[in-house]
Amino acid sequence: MKHATAIAASLLLPVLAAAQPKISVDKSEIDLGVIYRGATKNASFTIKNIGNEPLKILQVQPSCGCTAVKKPKDVLAPGESDMVEVEFSSASFRGRVDTKRVDILTNDPVAEYFAVKLLAEVREELVPMNGTSLVWFGTVTVGSQAEQKITFTNSTNKPITIRNSVPSSPRLKVFTDKKRLAPNDSVEVVVTVRADKEGYTTDHIDLQTDSKNQPKVTINVSFIGTKGS
Repeated sequence: MKHATAIAASLLLPVLAAAQPKISVDKSEIDLGVIYRGATKNASFTIKNIGNEPLKILQVQPSCGCTAVKKPKDVLAPGESDMVEVEFSSASFRGRVDTKRVDILTNDPVAEYFAVKLLAEVREELVPMNGTSLVWFGTVTVGSQAEQKITFTNSTNKPITIRNSVPSSPRLKVFTDKKRLAPNDSVEVVVTVRADKEGYTTDHIDLQTDSKNQPKVTINVSFIGTKGS
């Protein structure tokens, strides 16, 4: 009797061991291609349960705030699949992007963690000469104003026209020394800020252009307002 029970148990163990969820993802990386700075790009990948027990999607988390995801169903039955939609914002990047990912956590006992890598090439048509489009004023006394300049170069082989300069706050003023830039030509943007409160403040200026690839170039502006002596 004991021998028969042992045989039955030995036959049952492989069945029990095989009864588990198993994740399958159709892509381990997503190449978003060329994106012009400031634009967003959408992509997707599919998660499938190829096991024989329910697959629980415990977490789908992008590695940074530059990426938003539309999460799939919480539980996938055996054989069931669902899509994960991804939206990547290029606003904070220049050049090659290859360190961002979407992390997936499930109850798959063999592959609990899975990552989908995001790849992109972020380009600019109006390129800041100093390598950044951030204008940092440092400390500015409340009630006073300060001025900074930033220069952009047209890196394309066609003219670009700046149609408008739109500040996010009335405490900002913007002046450009020209509106139309020939290829390889540069424009100097003069930014004036008036500190109207104490503490750290961030604003931005949008340069609106006639470029189809990069119709908006954002200049970020920061300062710390301080009391006068």
